Parts: sequence; C-alpha cells; structure tokens
Amino acid sequence: MAENDRKDIVGIMSEIETVSLCKGYEKVIEELETFQKSFKNFRALEYAEFNVRVLAEEYMDMIRKNLVVGNVQTRILAARFAHNRSNYDIIAEAKKDPKKLQNDRYLEMLIKAMKDCVDSAFMLATHRQQTRQNANFEQLLVGQNIIQNSLQILVENIHQQPAFDVAYKHDVQPDPASTEHHQICLPVVPPTVTQVVVPTFQNGPLWLVSQAQCQNLYSINIHSADGFTKKFLLKLYSSAEILLPLRYVPTEKKAEFLQVAAHFYPNEEINWEEKYHRIMKNQRFQKRRHIFNGLYNKTGYCITSKDVNFWYLRPLSDQTQFFSNKYCRIGTQLATKSFGEIKIPEKCGDFEYIIFVEKPGRNCNIQMLFRDGRLIRI
Repeated sequence: MAENDRKDIVGIMSEIETVSLCKGYEKVIEELETFQKSFKNFRALEYAEFNVRVLAEEYMDMIRKNLVVGNVQTRILAARFAHNRSNYDIIAEAKKDPKKLQNDRYLEMLIKAMKDCVDSAFMLATHRQQTRQNANFEQLLVGQNIIQNSLQILVENIHQQPAFDVAYKHDVQPDPASTEHHQICLPVVPPTVTQVVVPTFQNGPLWLVSQAQCQNLYSINIHSADGFTKKFLLKLYSSAEILLPLRYVPTEKKAEFLQVAAHFYPNEEINWEEKYHRIMKNQRFQKRRHIFNGLYNKTGYCITSKDVNFWYLRPLSDQTQFFSNKYCRIGTQLATKSFGEIKIPEKCGDFEYIIFVEKPGRNCNIQMLFRDGRLIRI
C-alpha cells in the first residue's frame, strides 16, 4: 500500500471516529421517524451503516493482530457488524422502494436497525479513541497495515467520488447549538462496492470463548478431541444457533473453532472440518429432540437470536397466545405485539430472527422469522 494511501486511510478512520462519537446521524433518524412520507435521505443512512461496519472490521483486525486488549462485550459487538451487510440491504430495499416506509412494521425495523448502527458505532469509536489516547495508535495503523482488506477498496473508490462536502453537505445537519460539532460532523463517503470477506484468523484465535475457559476444556479433554470439540462448540454457539442449519450461523465462528482446535492440538492429524460438521449436526439433532419431546400437539416453542425463549399455543397467527413456560397456563401468559401477519411476545426485544418449533404430528416443524417479516420453513 502506498504511503499516501496509508495516510488517506488514517484520515478516513479519524473522520469516521469523529462522526461516530458525536452521533451525527441521529438527526437523520429523527427525520425518518417524523417525515417518513417525504424522507429521501437514504444516502446518510448508508453512511451510518458503513461507519459502524468499518469500525467493527478495524477492531476485529486489531484483535487478530494482538494490537489491542479486547473485552468480550466489545468483541461480540464488533463481530455482529464486521463484514455484515444485512443492514445495508435493508436500507437499499427502502431506497429502491420508498413506499415501504409507509409500512409501520418495516419502518420500525429500519429505525431500530439505524439506531443500533449509530449506538454501536459510538461504542466502537469510544473504544478506538481510548486506545489511541493510550498508545501511538495512528502509527500502529500505518506500520501494521491493519485495515488493508476492506479499506483498500474504500481508498480506490473514494478518489472517484465527487467532493462529499459539496455533493452530500445536506445529508447531515448537526445541532446548531453544538458549535464544536458544526465543522466535524460530516458524512463519510462509503465505497460504491464493498467486498464481503470472511476472516480466516491467520494469526490465531480471537478467543471468543476466553483462553482460560478453552485451556480448562483442553485440560479435561487432552486425549479426547471429540470431547473438547463438543464442549467448546456449546460455549461458542448460542442455543438458537445450535438449532439452525449451518448456512444460517456465523461463518466467523467456524473459523474461530478451527483456529482454537489447531492451537491446542497442533501436532494431531485430525480432520477438524469433518469433526466440526459431524458434531454440529449431532448437537443440532440433540437440541431439537430435547425441545420436541417437551412439546404437546397444541404447543410450540420459540427462541430469539439472543436466546430469549417462550412457548405458545398453535397455530401462529395474529391471535396467537404466548407463555413463559411450556405448560401454557393462564397466569404465565405474555403481552404480545403485532409483527406482520402474526403476533410475537413483547419480551422478544430487538432480534435478528426468531425460531419457532412445533409438533404437529410425529415430525418436527421448524420456522424462522426474520426482522424484515419473512417467515420461512427450515
């Protein structure tokens, strides 16, 4: 990477940090909430999504390079946004068809996604600022080429963009009362094309499960790679993720398992890929059977992407009743809210998906509800 490009990247990341710290896109979200019928500022929403994604990717790169001491909360937050364009796709869909904003459910989903982007970018930028204040952060970025992968694309594209202070100066209007932010809360131009890269963690594990816990598991299972794999995967994946086919679970977690396995069993001639698929398949079967055996013909079980679970009386509809335990007694009934054509419990909170498991007969029926309202059978 040329020296000028390195300096460009450092400057761009500094600008992203500044915008994220002052939450410059909150005004745009307020505009979306208030004037959805006339809202056209989709480009600013794209910038907000882009900023948190780039901050997350940079953080994950620095963890892999052992250049910062990460904490579990920040690491989980960054892993959720890094190389993940799902929020961008939601914005792109609304931009393509603005009439979607007239749908209350879709509008609520978009607003929640954007608030999540802004709040998460603030947290990542705060961590970045603290790190930079505690070390010569900018020099680390230049010397180690931390963000070559995704930001090289940004550098190549940004030179082809019109000057964003002219083309996009109306996208974000900072609060006039905050004079110190008046000059710095400018939108940052995302690249026109961003390649999705699945990290391979070539420099060792991220320790999504702490190294101490992994060492303990290894000590118990020194001579049992299967035992180590089973117990590690149960810690690495959430209960909801265990239930899902592998195509729906984070690829980064598989990469993490392969790195952790190689770290503790470096001289073993083991086909870890095969072992991973075999044990994940077995864990999925065991988890589904356990849930299935606890259901009655008229009841169903639900679990959100954040492992919030509950039960309900079949079938799923706009009249479905939900409960806090599997017996579905009146005293345990939960408050509900409309979500598209069905109802879901209010306790779901924010989620990426909800899994519904039913026992209509001898076979197990599993469906997956996404934030955009899609309900598919898996």
